[in-house]
Amino acid sequence: MKNIWIGWILSNNVLFIMTREVKVGDFVKINFTGRIKGGRVFDTTYENVAKEHGIYREGFKYKPINIIVGEGHVIKGLEEAIIGMKVGEKKNVEIPPEKAFGKRDERLVRIFPMKQFKRQGINPVPGMLVEINGVVGKIISIDGGRVKIDFNPELAGKVVEYEVKVEGIAETIEEKIRFLLERNIKSINPDGIDINIEGDKAYIRFPEDAKNATTLQVEKSSFIDEVFKYLKEIREIVFEERYSRK
Repeated sequence: MKNIWIGWILSNNVLFIMTREVKVGDFVKINFTGRIKGGRVFDTTYENVAKEHGIYREGFKYKPINIIVGEGHVIKGLEEAIIGMKVGEKKNVEIPPEKAFGKRDERLVRIFPMKQFKRQGINPVPGMLVEINGVVGKIISIDGGRVKIDFNPELAGKVVEYEVKVEGIAETIEEKIRFLLERNIKSINPDGIDINIEGDKAYIRFPEDAKNATTLQVEKSSFIDEVFKYLKEIREIVFEERYSRK
């Protein structure tokens, strides 16, 4: 008899019963913690871990993230590790640079004259982040009137380690719609959004506090794009907003 995983999927408490493994194209909810091999934690979905390792961001919502496997929503090595896992399963994986944040490119280490900074009233020091021609780099040394800047991503060339847990897989169209709402709608609480599927139409009703969300229109546009990209079953989306006199 196969093992059956039982848990809660997404934030509207829809029960799932899963026996299958994650495959490419699945709508998957994951928790993770990433660290440089043998070194510091640089990213996590857990608030307590962020606080413990000094990377906590005030106002950031620490919770599982929603990804579509195969769409590059996380680094390649982590995405590959998720394939074949089951809901509730946890895994530790080591990822080389070429499947993480890329190899270092020495061509991205450049030297600039000190006078270029002085003209702009900048006193460069090692470790300072600077932006040149729209690209951010870190000053790594200053010598003889020359400033050496590294424009490689901070984690380029690093072997990283991830602890990842699969929290759920969206199966029905309604679950996938809510999954995409959570991915795209950040200005209001997705739990307060009602969803009704009728044939190939999706009716989305926003709560009254949606009127205060200044970025909602942009978020709705992103949500619409992802629905039409990933859910071929949906041909029309209808948004409903109702407001009552207090």
